[in-house]
Amino acid sequence: MEITQDGPFLIIERDGSVARFPADLNDDLEELQDQDIYVTVAGDPTYYLSLMTLDAIGTVLRRWAQTGEATASRYYCELDLVITPRPGITATIEAIDGLIRAGDIARACWSPRTLMPAWSTRSRRTCPARRGRDAAPTGAVSKQAVLLA
Repeated sequence: MEITQDGPFLIIERDGSVARFPADLNDDLEELQDQDIYVTVAGDPTYYLSLMTLDAIGTVLRRWAQTGEATASRYYCELDLVITPRPGITATIEAIDGLIRAGDIARACWSPRTLMPAWSTRSRRTCPARRGRDAAPTGAVSKQAVLLA
């Protein structure tokens, strides 16, 4: 896997896709646990996703318990969240490759061109967990994580 630096972004080109994310080549890339990424797939628009580990989500929840955010850390809800089982750029690229191979990238992510997840008929600010009957269509990848404390 070849990684190049382009200004503030690292670029990883794979078969038919390019991932761009803010980081530095001097960072320990196998320790990444919370990363926003733009993925361009040949013939498709550019998609946006947030990749996090469960440990990273736990860190956010502990901080929010102290600050009172999200009802003092009673939940975590984020659209376009992909959770990886382990940290690092290798796990990140494996997750992206898996989404592309399975054909789930358009359902799992939103395109900045449309500013909506592919499955959404509402503003991306609406958390699907709160939409009840208007949740993602059957078979769509749910793009929020709701963890109850």
